Amino acid sequence: MVTLECEDDNPHDNFAVAVRLHDHRIGYLMRRDTEAYRRKLDRKGLGTRATVCDAIIIGGSFDKPSLGVWLDIDVS
Repeated sequence: MVTLECEDDNPHDNFAVAVRLHDHRIGYLMRRDTEAYRRKLDRKGLGTRATVCDAIIIGGSFDKPSLGVWLDIDVS
């Protein structure tokens, strides 16, 4: 499980949605998906509330510090 958190105060993109694993930010939703994701939150009356979803995490070893993350969400 990962947490998706809207970052309205992100200095690079005020529509950014962070992907967090435990207390660590491991990435962001792709920019093209953030608008649809936020619209979906609004339709459900959730505003910018943090949500959780299932995820598959690949990588992240000492030899390969970058991660791949597949999220089980429908942003449409």
